[in-house]
Amino acid sequence: MPLIENKSIQSWLVQEPSAMDFQRSRKITPQELSRLEDLWKQNPHAKYEDLHNVVQEKLQQPVLLRYKDPKQYKEIFEPLIKLEADYDKQFKESQT
Repeated sequence: MPLIENKSIQSWLVQEPSAMDFQRSRKITPQELSRLEDLWKQNPHAKYEDLHNVVQEKLQQPVLLRYKDPKQYKEIFEPLIKLEADYDKQFKESQT
């Protein structure tokens, strides 16, 4: 049997939300959903409201095709390498 019909999940699989639940629902962007999933990795009990309480990380500078000097290159790539190392560490820890 198909799970989806007329762009909605079959009622025998998932109960349809009530009108009150539908009114209380909110639209969430794919970016917010991705950030919330990342937040759940650190805190499984995190909620949507916690997205706005998280301290925003410093925005990274864009990678350039040419650099003025080695100092500029280091200032751009050093934080990127640290972010990648932290991500790899978290990923390996989550695998165990």
